[in-house]
Amino acid sequence: MMLWGAGNRGIAFLQMYDPIAVYLSGVMICIVKAGNHIENRTSCICTRRSKCDVIFVLSNGIERFARKYIKEHGRNEKVIDILDIIFGKLPLSKIFKLMMFN
Repeated sequence: MMLWGAGNRGIAFLQMYDPIAVYLSGVMICIVKAGNHIENRTSCICTRRSKCDVIFVLSNGIERFARKYIKEHGRNEKVIDILDIIFGKLPLSKIFKLMMFN
């Protein structure tokens, strides 16, 4: 699982919910920041080079962009807005269904 974006919101989220980089394997970012690490030791990985099963995003705008990127590049990652999980808009049963892979 990865997080999309290493902006202020992404860094704040990682510091709060995954401060020692246990749960997320990296952060998908633009090529300019690739190869860097965030304060909690999470790797910044270029979107072109990274592959994972689930991508978490932190806003609807980013979710739309991520879904468009995934579709345009023929990839199959599942994109989930993590705020829908935190605020209870996405029930646990649907999360499991989204994470089931063929």
